[in-house]
Amino acid sequence: MFETRGIRHIACALVLGSIVGCAGAEIDETQTAPPIERDAGAQIILDTQSPMADVSPASTNQDAGLVDSDLVDAALEMGDSGCRDLAQCLSECSSPDCSLACRMAAPEASSALYDAIFVCASANDCARPGGNYDQMCMTLNCADEQQACIGPPPPDPPPPMGDLTCQQLDDCLSDCELRDLDCRDTCISSSSQRGYDQLLTVQMCVESADCQASDFACVLRVCEGSLAACYGSVVRPLGEVDCAELNRCLAECPEGDSDCFDGCYRSASETGYNQFRAVVACVSESGCADGDGDCQRMACSEEFEVCFGPAAPPPMGMMTCDELNACLGNCAEGDQLCVNNCIGRSSPMAYDDFVAAVDCINESNCPPDDAECRQAACQMQIEACLGPPAMPMGNSTCAQLNDCLATCEQDERACVDSCIRASSPVGFRQLQEAIECVENAGCMPADVECQQSNCALEIQTCFNP
Repeated sequence: MFETRGIRHIACALVLGSIVGCAGAEIDETQTAPPIERDAGAQIILDTQSPMADVSPASTNQDAGLVDSDLVDAALEMGDSGCRDLAQCLSECSSPDCSLACRMAAPEASSALYDAIFVCASANDCARPGGNYDQMCMTLNCADEQQACIGPPPPDPPPPMGDLTCQQLDDCLSDCELRDLDCRDTCISSSSQRGYDQLLTVQMCVESADCQASDFACVLRVCEGSLAACYGSVVRPLGEVDCAELNRCLAECPEGDSDCFDGCYRSASETGYNQFRAVVACVSESGCADGDGDCQRMACSEEFEVCFGPAAPPPMGMMTCDELNACLGNCAEGDQLCVNNCIGRSSPMAYDDFVAAVDCINESNCPPDDAECRQAACQMQIEACLGPPAMPMGNSTCAQLNDCLATCEQDERACVDSCIRASSPVGFRQLQEAIECVENAGCMPADVECQQSNCALEIQTCFNP
């Protein structure tokens, strides 16, 4: 039988470390866009008379006392710029650290005005599930507190008189700067009545959904009908895949392959989907450069650990990069303890070389099974990790080389290299030509009939030169 497996190391590809295993790995936002055009869990700004709807009560000071009435009276006419900035800052947060930073930057008086809104909301039972507020309740009971922070309510928008669809209107409004009423009015007046009504329905459903603030999957499930009417379709998690597996699935999708992305999201469990969205939201707020996995993991350590498990230990061992690659290759898929053990046993230099090679391969855009492409794109990085490829410097024939390779275990590089060094340059070339022919013909390793039918000449040259 013509054995082909041993030669595979010539175009050796590094074991791709998971996002947990490699400190340099990162969440790729370009590959992990939400399954609908806009985050369904975010407030859609149609009517800015309810400016506090974006603010999550989780970011407020639950122990805040009532604000002095004189302070409220003084601020009622035009609002307070510090309070407005605090409200905007908090509305963009999804983590306690972000919320704390917003509060630390706000004047004490502005924080008091902001907290007075939620004291009023609590006292009048205006809070609703999911961190939203009943806007009619807020208008009836807490209008003064809202106006003291934000200022007087803006005028109503003009009626919709255009032809924008619901999604186009949403896209238009999402491009408007905060409190840019001219932009808001332009978008709404350009909308069709149907598009406006559909987006308003989405907003009302999201606000009234009995979902926790971070339960995006719940919002997609509860508001699937109104979201589908607006956006055309909704892809929501229906499977059992966890957060880490969802990330791996998305990472394997070719850029722009929306069908692949949609399939990954559908395969996720609701818990895994929510955990993944929490990681993406934190990374987007982290200020870390694209591709800086170390920065992302440090800034979002809690979200990463919930999704991917404990971080890998620092490399403090003696294993070489080649040994680290072999160690990782022996870990079962998803066995993070094995991965972490390999990384901890590697030397810092070996780990850096490994990450450099993995990063190069990830950026090469080579298909997963195209080892030759990876070798050509990342030869320097791969050789820095694995060393230069073995060269034929002996006297073994092609047939003897093939027999030698057949005794090597899969990916046993030391054995494979030894066989190659013992072969003659001619024998090595003949085996390469035979293997290339077999692979191009699509023959399986054990399909002798296919090999002989397509590559009889090359096989004959190898075994009977």
